[in-house]
Amino acid sequence: MQVVIYSSQVVHVHVSALGIVSLSNNEPERCSDAVKSQNGRGSWVMRKLFALIMALSMLVSCFGVAFAEGEPEQEITRELFEGTNGTTVRLAFNGVEFDTAALGKVVQEFVDETGYSVEIMYVPTTGGWGGYFNKLQTMIASGDTPDLIRIAIEGFHMFQSRGLIEPIDSYFETYPEQKAVLDGLHPSILEPFRVNGELYGLTFDWNNIVAHINTNILEEVGLEMPSEDWTYDTFLEYAQKMTFERPDGTKVYGTGLPDYYFAMSGWLFNNGASILNEDMTEARINSPESVEVFQFLQDLIYKYEVAPRQGHIPQR
Repeated sequence: MQVVIYSSQVVHVHVSALGIVSLSNNEPERCSDAVKSQNGRGSWVMRKLFALIMALSMLVSCFGVAFAEGEPEQEITRELFEGTNGTTVRLAFNGVEFDTAALGKVVQEFVDETGYSVEIMYVPTTGGWGGYFNKLQTMIASGDTPDLIRIAIEGFHMFQSRGLIEPIDSYFETYPEQKAVLDGLHPSILEPFRVNGELYGLTFDWNNIVAHINTNILEEVGLEMPSEDWTYDTFLEYAQKMTFERPDGTKVYGTGLPDYYFAMSGWLFNNGASILNEDMTEARINSPESVEVFQFLQDLIYKYEVAPRQGHIPQR
């Protein structure tokens, strides 16, 4: 049995950032107005809200919703952290894909310091992000409305265009000391949440594309780490030198190609290409820059034979 080893591989990783937004004023007894009117404690409470519930990326309101069709009903896992003042902040997350214990610790600190209750709703994610978006819309339509939600950029454009979220600029105007939160986030990861100059959300986490290189293989073939400005030609040269077969029959490939669009997007962006145009209204997958990328990747497999064919790629 042949063992396949990758010398290098382009993958995506999550880079943590901070995120928090609040409910629209359509429900005056909910968190938004209660936070503003607690005997002059509004600024203090908002400061704690920004500091302790670093968990979300959208503001949800309660109008203009479209019902989801064909989504099987599933249970929402709910966790309540009880406070003392009768007001509850409701947070919606997609499933349970992260450290719930760590999130619970942060939320409990918020509850202890402010007196506000917090309900975390872990919403089923059958169907991936699309199923999650449909479930959120159904929840809003039925009155089971979160104050804050974690959502992907794809969902952000859908929710914003349907009037389900609203800008958060006024919160920073009311509580200018919280602008430090914005200063801690790179403009490029805030820009996707702006529409017509208005900011609708903050970053909770971000997908980044990196190249992992097996330094043991580098040493085995006598290569140094490539420079930061390496080119396609340099990449190919390294992949060729790092492709070989060991005496024990182990096949070492110079690279492993991505089979999912996050990592594939990294190749496209690097060559000035993209799947869609800037405002996501037209396909650009057939542009010359895009075709050049796919041709190069195909050549890595079939022409240069430095990457395995699909049947040799282990399941992720």
